[in-house]
This record gives sequence, C-alpha cells and structure tokens, in this order.
Amino acid sequence: MSQRIESLIEDLKVVPLALGPSSTIGAVTYGMVKSAIVSALYFPFTWSSLAELLAAVVEGNASAFASATVPGYSPPSLFPNLAGPEVQNGIQCADKPFRYDDVVDMLPVLARFEAESWIRGDGDIAVQALQCARWKFTSKERYEGTFDNIQTRYPALVVGNSIDPTTPLASARNLSEGLSGSVLLQNNGYGVSSQRSNCIRLLLNQI
Repeated sequence: MSQRIESLIEDLKVVPLALGPSSTIGAVTYGMVKSAIVSALYFPFTWSSLAELLAAVVEGNASAFASATVPGYSPPSLFPNLAGPEVQNGIQCADKPFRYDDVVDMLPVLARFEAESWIRGDGDIAVQALQCARWKFTSKERYEGTFDNIQTRYPALVVGNSIDPTTPLASARNLSEGLSGSVLLQNNGYGVSSQRSNCIRLLLNQI
C-alpha cells in the first residue's frame, strides 16, 4: 500500500486532483499531500485523519480530500506570513556551515535529501536548505569542531525515539558515539519527542 500511495503522490506532480472554482483550495497537489503527511507524522492521534486523506487520494476523490482534515494542518496559503519562517531560518541557517551562490551547486545536496526520504527530502527540508544556502549571517557560537570523543563535564544521557519523523534514532546514536562516556536510551515510540512516553518521562524526572 505504501508503494501505491507513493506512486499516486508522484502522479500528482503532473496531474493534480481538480476541485473546481467553488473550492477554497482549487486542487489537491503533490506538495499539499506531502505536507499533510509530514504534519500528521508528528502526532499519532491524527493518523486516522491522515488515513482518510490518503484514502481520498487513492480513490481520486478530491472532494473527500477537501472535507477531511488533519489536526494542525491547513492547505498552504497563496500569501504566507513570512515573519515566522524568517525567525526560524535566522536560528537554523546561522548554524549551518554550507553556503552556495548558484542553485545548480545545491542539486547534489537536494538529491541526497530526496534519496534519504521520499516524504520530506524534496519538501520542507529541501526548502530550508535552499533558504539557508545564501543566508548572510552565521552564529558566533557555532560549533565547528569534530564530534569524536568529546569530553563532557558529566556523562550525557542521549534519548532517541525509534519512530520519529524529524530526529531519527540514527542521529541519536551518532551523537552518543561522539560523546565520551554517554549512554543512549532508546524509546520505541511514535511521533516527535520521547517525552510522549510516560515511562521515559518518569525516568527523566528521577535524574
């Protein structure tokens, strides 16, 4: 089923599901479905709503897609508020080391993102990378050393979630391996943040 959905979403690049002039969103597009999936992956309680959206895509029913909603997700506006993204980029881009003057130089980076994740690789992650490529400022406190055998004042506890759409467990493992004497606590849960686990929350409260 996942391969079928992926194939259908790819088809939307060329042939969106038209809704007609009476709809507020006009058509169901490739980016719209991708954004809905990413929004839902953060919160497991929205997955039943996501299933309705995907079923509408599978059936080619644009009206059903328009009437179904994922909590926390809304179709992209034609005139988004740029204040929020610029604030976020000011934090994230200032920490990133890469800078490019030509978008062609970014193509290998974007291809690597897409190869890593068909859900997000060509979506918000790629958009942020493009925005950061020509960001004019860098953080003064940006760390530029290696992550090999870093000696921390106290041994670190690294907590990772096994099914996290934003911060994968592999990243937690990489961090733990770079911090000397650290321990990795793996939470086999869903969504973002291991704090969603009552067991993890109780454990951390004891530390």
